[in-house]
Amino acid sequence: MFQYKTVTGPLPDQARVLVLDDERFDRHRLGRLCAGLKPHFDVSNVASLAELATILEADTFDLIFVDYGLPDGTGLDALELIRLSPRNCTAATILITGMGRDDIAIAAMDAGCSDYIPKETLTKTAFKRAVTNALNHSTSPARSVGVETTGALHNFARACAMDLKPMVSRMLRQIRDLRHDDTGKSGRTAEELENSCNLMWDYLVALQEMEGHPVIRAAESKTAASAVPKPSRPPSPFRRTS
Repeated sequence: MFQYKTVTGPLPDQARVLVLDDERFDRHRLGRLCAGLKPHFDVSNVASLAELATILEADTFDLIFVDYGLPDGTGLDALELIRLSPRNCTAATILITGMGRDDIAIAAMDAGCSDYIPKETLTKTAFKRAVTNALNHSTSPARSVGVETTGALHNFARACAMDLKPMVSRMLRQIRDLRHDDTGKSGRTAEELENSCNLMWDYLVALQEMEGHPVIRAAESKTAASAVPKPSRPPSPFRRTS
């Protein structure tokens, strides 16, 4: 049986809430449950993945209720849209479903969902517990560190891509020259290609050994107590052996 992870703490004074459900009755029901909580909830509604994608670009939410069964996909698809949204990737999410299945709950949690409630158990008590758990989880220090690390990783990946693109482009041109060479200069082109491969290898090794990047600093701070010696630089598989 799937077990909830409870995060204790008070509800915030106010929150912006989005309800994704294609059933009008269920949207109104969630709205009434929100109104019954002590904080002030500003509730918006959408009925499909297409509407979700549009509103995620326009507004920012603290909490998003996601129905599993949607006309153009599933709640797992919705969680992926939320995770990829620059404005709402840190929003707390609660999956609401008419199917009390552990496999759906586990998949939702693996996708970053804060909580999971089958519709048949959607009581005021269960609702308040889920909302409290989700909102406190979304603002916890551990999640904040995770969000900062994710942003740093995105920036780091973008910078790496900008560096690697010209290297790969140069290698592709050299491979194309080798394929169509009829001038007897293939030896020179092959040497240039090998040099490009060596350059890319050195770049990748430098990334592996790089220190000082915020992502690496965060990882090092978590593993300082159990640090292991840095492995020696691996030999390049592209270099000639004598």
